[in-house]
Amino acid sequence: MKPGPLRANRAITLGDMSEGQLRQERALKEELKQPVFERVPAACVYTASLFIPEEGLLSWKSAVANKAGLHFLPIEERQVNSVNYPGLLPAVSTLTSVNEPKVVYYCDDIMLPDPVTERGPLKRVSKEERFLWDILLHLVHERNVCSWYRAYPGVEPEIIVNLAGDLVERQREAQEAQEADAVAERNVPASSFTRGETDE
Repeated sequence: MKPGPLRANRAITLGDMSEGQLRQERALKEELKQPVFERVPAACVYTASLFIPEEGLLSWKSAVANKAGLHFLPIEERQVNSVNYPGLLPAVSTLTSVNEPKVVYYCDDIMLPDPVTERGPLKRVSKEERFLWDILLHLVHERNVCSWYRAYPGVEPEIIVNLAGDLVERQREAQEAQEADAVAERNVPASSFTRGETDE
């Protein structure tokens, strides 16, 4: 059957795609409208991380999506000296907490190698990160992580965006609380610190 003018123009625009390729593309777009955990027999794990070098603070938050729904893990924080891969420790911690028969992992650290396909040692990293990488490789096998996706900015899943927003909001609230405490300390009258000695 000869394609109509709209389909023909569409094929030309996409690089002279055949009608079969166009049908596949339309089918894929329809498929992508469904949640991932409904398309593949695996739970989807999403992790966003935030590293603040000035404070040496690494925080992260994860979510697990499966047929039972979307479940959020609590925000975690660690004091670290330095970080080459902010997503490494969060991935280890998150996969340790996940108990699913099969996992698809979404990581916002786009520099962290894919541990599903790149199983060699990390180079030019600290001893601690090298140790964490070895643990991650073990967890990827143990937790049956079948796919690892890097959540590139602009095309990351909406869940990753929301998790990152929660981390930023948590950091903002913590900073405001610190500033409020500092103001309160400055406003404490000096006599309050010597009142006990004066009374005696």
